[in-house]
Parts: sequence; C-alpha cells; structure tokens
Amino acid sequence: LTQEPVDQTESSDVAADEAAALAQALKQLPPDHKTILTLFYLDEMILAEIADALALPIGTVKSRLHYARQKLKEQIERNFP
Repeated sequence: LTQEPVDQTESSDVAADEAAALAQALKQLPPDHKTILTLFYLDEMILAEIADALALPIGTVKSRLHYARQKLKEQIERNFP
C-alpha cells in the first residue's frame, strides 16, 4: 500500500475553518436553539438531563433539538456553501 503523505497544516486549516463556520452559524441561531444544542453537544447532557434543567417535557426537548439541528444546518449551508 502506498499512501500520499497527509499535509497536517492543510488538515488543521480545514478543521479551523469548519470550527469557525460552526461558531458563526451558532451565533445566528435564536437563543433557545443555541441553548439546546450547547447542552446536548458541548455539555454532553442526555435528553432527560436537558428536560430537567429546562423544566420541559422530554418530547419538547426532542422536538427543539430536531428543529435546532435543522436551523444550524441551514445557517451553515447559507453562509458556507
């Protein structure tokens, strides 16, 4: 097997660009979307913990997480085609 060497600088530049795109897209979301995404992905809370923390039914948490993911995807696609 022969493999081309991976350019670590290029790889880290891409990762930095993606992180910047994600941060920018998150800033443009409504506060409730930012909160639910942050709790789930960054704070690594499970749905039941988020429901308790926000005093919401778990079904509402699932629904809000779904719509927040959709909005985040739309923002990323709109700003970084």
